[in-house]
Amino acid sequence: MSEESTGNAQPETPDIEGTLPAWRQAVQFVAGLAVLLALGLSWSLALPLWNRFTILRDKDNYNPEVFIVLDAEYEQGLHKMPDAYWLVGTVSLRKERLVPMWRGLPPPRSAAELLQRFPKGTRVPVLYNPRATEMMVQGETLRVIEADRDFWDEEASVRWRLGLYVFVPASIAIAVYLSIRLNNHRHLRLP
Repeated sequence: MSEESTGNAQPETPDIEGTLPAWRQAVQFVAGLAVLLALGLSWSLALPLWNRFTILRDKDNYNPEVFIVLDAEYEQGLHKMPDAYWLVGTVSLRKERLVPMWRGLPPPRSAAELLQRFPKGTRVPVLYNPRATEMMVQGETLRVIEADRDFWDEEASVRWRLGLYVFVPASIAIAVYLSIRLNNHRHLRLP
């Protein structure tokens, strides 16, 4: 007499004691991949978020000034790296660099195209912090920032959005992965 006819059917067990069914392993694997993707996204946006906090920290050191365009520089990126471009000019009689904001326009493809948008002699309103580093960080300079009247409001909005993109996807992906792993551990039948 079989077990099914007596009503004592056993629940589905793994093929080998101590292992999970293949579908549970696949779900856990996909959740692990989601964690890696979310951490990659977080990592790629961490430096721009750091720049936002650096600007906020040094807010009192930024003064409204005028950047006068003298020339444009354009460097084509190597090995699939993004192109770098900036304006060369003066702020308070000091030679400086400015990475202009394009606000929805496609980025320039040459120095000539950059000078079409910002011809020599153009006066660009900026926030200037002479104490900040001259180094470009993640394609932007923290020393000279193109700014209009609502810059600080826009900056707060960008900081908030970047914070969400950096922290939320990774947190959710890790929580989902850990809950799946815990659930799988409960269903694991050890000998």
